Amino acid sequence: MTAETGPSRPYRPRDSDAPDERTSLIPHHTPSSHDQEAALGASSSVDNAPSLPTRSLGYMIVLTLVLAGLQFTWTVEMGNGTPYLISLGIPKPLMSLIWIAGPLSGMLMQPIIGLLSDTSTLSWGKRRPFIIAGTIGVVTSLLVLGWTREVVELIAGGRRSIEHEHKVRTATSILAVFMIYLLDFAINTIQASSRTLIVDSVSPQLQSSANAWGSRMIGIGNVFGYLSGYMNLPRYLPALGFTQMKVLCAIASAVLILTVAITCASIKERNPNLELQKRNQREKSGLAEVWEFASRVALSISRIPVSIERVCNVQFFAWIGWFPFLFYITTYIAEIYIKTSATPRAPVLFETLGDTISANTTVPPPPEREWEAATRAGNFAMLLFALVSLGANVLLPIIVKESSTETGEEKWWKVLTLRRAWTLSHLLFAGCMFSTYWVNGVWGTTVLVAVCGVSWALTLWAPFALISEQISLRAQAKANRLQHEDTSSGTSSTDEKEEEAAGVILGVHNFYIAAPQVISTLIASALFRILGGSGPEGRAGDDSLGWVLRVGGISTCLAAWLSLRVRNHEEQQETDEDEDN
Repeated sequence: MTAETGPSRPYRPRDSDAPDERTSLIPHHTPSSHDQEAALGASSSVDNAPSLPTRSLGYMIVLTLVLAGLQFTWTVEMGNGTPYLISLGIPKPLMSLIWIAGPLSGMLMQPIIGLLSDTSTLSWGKRRPFIIAGTIGVVTSLLVLGWTREVVELIAGGRRSIEHEHKVRTATSILAVFMIYLLDFAINTIQASSRTLIVDSVSPQLQSSANAWGSRMIGIGNVFGYLSGYMNLPRYLPALGFTQMKVLCAIASAVLILTVAITCASIKERNPNLELQKRNQREKSGLAEVWEFASRVALSISRIPVSIERVCNVQFFAWIGWFPFLFYITTYIAEIYIKTSATPRAPVLFETLGDTISANTTVPPPPEREWEAATRAGNFAMLLFALVSLGANVLLPIIVKESSTETGEEKWWKVLTLRRAWTLSHLLFAGCMFSTYWVNGVWGTTVLVAVCGVSWALTLWAPFALISEQISLRAQAKANRLQHEDTSSGTSSTDEKEEEAAGVILGVHNFYIAAPQVISTLIASALFRILGGSGPEGRAGDDSLGWVLRVGGISTCLAAWLSLRVRNHEEQQETDEDEDN
């Protein structure tokens, strides 16, 4: 995306385990760097303990650049996938089964990719091979998805008949759905590998800064992705295709290839074959490796440290709220746009644009101009959301960093730690979701969506920074112990089963993100069924999407409450000292 077995207390690095690594790089973008140095750098360390070098600003940019290309691809899928699939003749009742591919692939792929990359013995690195493999899958699925009908017609031949056209349409729909699933599985492969590459490449002191840069790159990908979807691309780039989807797929493929190439060419990984534990693992039989692999997947959730488990619990309830927002907010604004329009067709358009439409409806699709006006209103709101999120990704790390600087002055903002800012972001998002009950206009809802960009920025930064810091600290402490044991006895007594590697932990963390998306889908389906017919034939009186968002706000309040129990490394040390005293 190491842990211990059973419910025992998590391993806490001793003073002698902490690395003596001080850095002042990127002072304006390193949250809590001074306090981390005070807690980690001032500790006495073991001579010659392995540690990662300090990293430059340029290194941080190329390390996280792959996330910008990946996010651009994701916005193309989420912003344009539903209307494209509908244009292929796929009925709306099947959409929920199609879009469950995202959380399903997250639940399955990221823990598996984490385990496979952790145990990889390829000489050119543990993470980059999976990033490249995922990129091949994404580009293949995008290009086939954009030209699905052309691919099917090429295979089916040039016969022309009603029966032939029916078969072509059916085959086109099946191929498009398959490509959506392949796309989601490939995206999660890149996501898992790129996140663990960040953990592997920077020290504990710079984990927060690296993840902040990752959040900025995701914000940049969001902005350009939604901006591209808002533009009339076939008009400006006709050589790439004559439809919006074709041009977007071509651009997304090129952007992803470019960003992946830069990251993989610039970031050098250590050779896994040089690690003692990898040599020991290769001595096992293939059957034993498969059995151990399956066992670790099944047990990894129960073996993560308590400090990381608390972050995962927060993510679980937070994503019950975030998933319907990201998936339905554009449609929600489009529905408001149609409801508030003064045309006689407004109720019909409202029903047709919504995802709560009945399977038996015979309402014709809306005129193209009205459809574009409504969807552009939703895309414009998401563009503002992405811009606010990007701005927050730049400013919030500076504010949070200042909150931990030891100046000797009691300033009110010193209480704004990363964890507390994360808690406030949940409350802000929940408040915006509850406000949809009173805010009924397009512009008012657009403002609410834009404000949520602040919460989204912290969602992309805080949990990964908190988890990455813990993983990196534990990894360095483990390396110190291994060096001590190897120096004193020539052997290592560390049981690999006692701790999970970074890829496994981040994979489990992603499971806590993906699983609530499935739950959120089921909740939304139930609300659509219950509330969709509250008005005449489920039309103008239908506020089911609004209630889906509000229920998500309730879940986010639970996430805010759980986040009060989250502790970073310094706060955990203070808690331990208080308990000892």
